[in-house]
Amino acid sequence: NHKMSTMDSCCHVGDAEEDSFAPPPPAPRLLGASSIVDIRQEGSFDSKKAVHVWFVRHGESANNVLMDRICGPSRISSEEKLRRFKAARQPDPPLSRLGKQQVDNLPVHSALEPLLSDPAYGINLYVSPLRRALETARPIQETLVKMRGCPAPMHVLPFLTEVGGLYTTTSHGVDLGKPGMSPAEFKKLFPDLDLDLSKVPEHGWWHKSDGGEDAEGLDCEFWDRAKRVSTWLRSLQPEIQNGRLVRHAIVVGHGALFDRVLCELLGLGRSHVLINHVNAGVTHLELSGPLTRIYCINSIPKKETLDEGNHTTISM
Repeated sequence: NHKMSTMDSCCHVGDAEEDSFAPPPPAPRLLGASSIVDIRQEGSFDSKKAVHVWFVRHGESANNVLMDRICGPSRISSEEKLRRFKAARQPDPPLSRLGKQQVDNLPVHSALEPLLSDPAYGINLYVSPLRRALETARPIQETLVKMRGCPAPMHVLPFLTEVGGLYTTTSHGVDLGKPGMSPAEFKKLFPDLDLDLSKVPEHGWWHKSDGGEDAEGLDCEFWDRAKRVSTWLRSLQPEIQNGRLVRHAIVVGHGALFDRVLCELLGLGRSHVLINHVNAGVTHLELSGPLTRIYCINSIPKKETLDEGNHTTISM
């Protein structure tokens, strides 16, 4: 087994270029779909056609606080802890007080600040339809508008939602899917945000409602969705928007989704791998064809402590 801590995983990888964010290490490496190659020898990474992808996990949510309270050390069984959590959780929780502080600091996050503070960088902002992700993206959008003087809509994409989608749990322990907000409901709840809701159906974005899917089926669905997200990310191309070259995509979403999407992008398979993201943690990749250049994984916000839950661990 090989374990890679967050400190290791935040090493910058790749050749220096005009649109990079850190000096190159002595030995650049590139992860492809199934192998690691030295790009100085292969020469196959086309930076001019590459797109930078920035994963930003949402800030701490009310459900995260509930999970910490219920699932802390005690003599209660793990099954009973889960039952209590699911009975008390909110289907679409807002950020906690700490979560709001975390996301307010995102514009000065050490991994994001060089990108957000320079108007020369063209950026598209993509967001999960869950409330905690939209609230997390707010200060990013505000900073983009302030620094660039032009609109920076949040593109709300339903397939960026977390595992399980949107659901509530009955008193009998049955999970029932909820439809999610319609475009009109999004606009009512977030009147101050510039939202692109063209991908959100009029009758809601989540329709798993029978509660009969087992854990194995749910996991397969989630992996299939992660593969669709990774395929979409690889399809992104640099383009001119409002006279500015756009080759950066900020994706605000969820830890479990990012874990599986990274596994797909890095060719690590569907088992034996866990890539954690702390609340408000940032991962920065550069994609060109089937190849992936890693700049950092789970870069931790300032003032966060590096505990066991904040490490990136890869077991192979």
